[in-house]
Amino acid sequence: MAACAEFAAAQNEGAIGGTVQDSTGAVLPQATVKLTSREQGTVRSATTNQSGVYQFSFLPPGTYDFDVSSNGFKSLRVTGITLAVAQNDRRDFKLEVGGVSENITVSGTVENVNTDNATMGSVIENKRVVEMPLNGRLFFNLAALTPGVMPAAQNSTNSTRGGFNIMGGCDVCNNFTLNGFFNNNEAAGIPAVRPSIDAIQEFNILTGIYPAQYGFNSGGQIIVTTKSGSNEFHGSGYEFLRNQAMDARNFFSAPGALPPFKRNQYGGVIGGPIQKDKTFFFFNYEGLKLSQGITSRTTYPTTAMQSGDFSGISKVIKDPTTGQPFPSNKIPPQMINKIGAAIMGLYPAPTFASAAGALPSNNYAFQQTRPEKYNQFSLKIDHTFSARDSGYATANYYNDIATETGATITAGCTPYYVPEFTCSPLQ
Repeated sequence: MAACAEFAAAQNEGAIGGTVQDSTGAVLPQATVKLTSREQGTVRSATTNQSGVYQFSFLPPGTYDFDVSSNGFKSLRVTGITLAVAQNDRRDFKLEVGGVSENITVSGTVENVNTDNATMGSVIENKRVVEMPLNGRLFFNLAALTPGVMPAAQNSTNSTRGGFNIMGGCDVCNNFTLNGFFNNNEAAGIPAVRPSIDAIQEFNILTGIYPAQYGFNSGGQIIVTTKSGSNEFHGSGYEFLRNQAMDARNFFSAPGALPPFKRNQYGGVIGGPIQKDKTFFFFNYEGLKLSQGITSRTTYPTTAMQSGDFSGISKVIKDPTTGQPFPSNKIPPQMINKIGAAIMGLYPAPTFASAAGALPSNNYAFQQTRPEKYNQFSLKIDHTFSARDSGYATANYYNDIATETGATITAGCTPYYVPEFTCSPLQ
C-alpha cells in the first residue's frame, strides 16, 4: 500500500485553539501566540483574528509552551501544556495591561475540561504502553484499560490478533489508523501493521460520539501515533527469550514430554536530529522467531460416519438416485465410493464425543508445532519548513510468515506482507 494520507491526517493529530482577551473579557485582535514543542524545539506562530481567536492545527502529541503578547499588555508565558493524540484542546488567555517587556509565567497548568465535543474514549499514554507487562508485546492488549472495551470472545479468531468489542460492537467493526493512515486488515477486522510498543508515542481509543472526521467502520476508533525524533539522539535495544525449559507439560502431551517452545523477540529504536530544530528522524526494528507446540481442535466424521452410519444424528440422509431416505439413516456399503472410503481411512478417530443427535463439531484435539517469523520496521521523518508550515512522512513494513501443519491431509503456509508509505499535508 502506498498513499499520501492528507485525507486522514486530522484523525491522527491534535489541535489547540482559543481566544485572547484583556482582563475585562474584551477580545484582543492581532495578538501574537507562539507555540514551542519541548521535544523538538520547533516554534509555530499564530495571530489572533478580529474575534481574538487563534488556532494551531495538525499538532503531534507532546508537551508545549505558550508565549502570548500584544501591544500595551504584559507578555504571558504558559508552560507544560500536554496534548494527547487526536486531542482538540481549548486554551483561552487573558492579558493584563502593562509593558510588553513585563512577563507573567504560569507553570503546571491543570488539564482543561473539553467543552467543544462530547467524544468518549481514553488515551493510553507512552508510560503505560512501555511499562505495562504485555504477553507478546502487542499494543492492542492495552485496549482493555479503556472503559467499555472487552476482549473478543475466546472462540473468536480475533481474540489474540487485535479484535475486541467496544461498547457492545462486534470485534471486527473497529477502525485502526497509524500516523493518520488507515491501518485495517479488512478481511479480518484487525490492524494490518502492529507497531512495536517501543515505537508508539501513545494511542487513543474513541468509544463513541466521535466527530464526523472519523468513520469507515461502525465500532470504535483506535488511533496510533509513533514517536518522533528530537534535538538529542536517543536509542535502545532489547531481546526477550523464552523456551520450554521453564514451561509446564501440556495436559494433552505424553507424560514427561514438554511441547517444543522457543520464542525470541528482539529489536531496537533510535531517533535524533537530522538538522537541529528543523528535521528529525525516528527508526524502529523488531523481529520475532517463534516455534511452539500448540493444542488445536478440528472436526472429523465420527467412526460410524466414516463407514456410512449416520443413525446418530437427526438430519435425514437421502439416496441421491431416488430422493428417498436411507433405511435407519445408513448408507449401504455397496453405494460407498472406494476412493472416498480410502480417504476416510486417513482420518483418526475423534477424541471427543458429539452431542446426541447433533453433527460433530471440534471433536478432535491434536498437537502441532507452529513456527512463526516476522520482521517489521518503521521510519518517521518530521520537518519544519517555517513557523507556520511543517509536515512528516512515515514508512512501515510488516511481514508475518506462519506455518501450521494442521490435522488435515494438506498443510498450510500463510505469508502476510504489509508495506506502507504515508505523508502528512503541510500544517
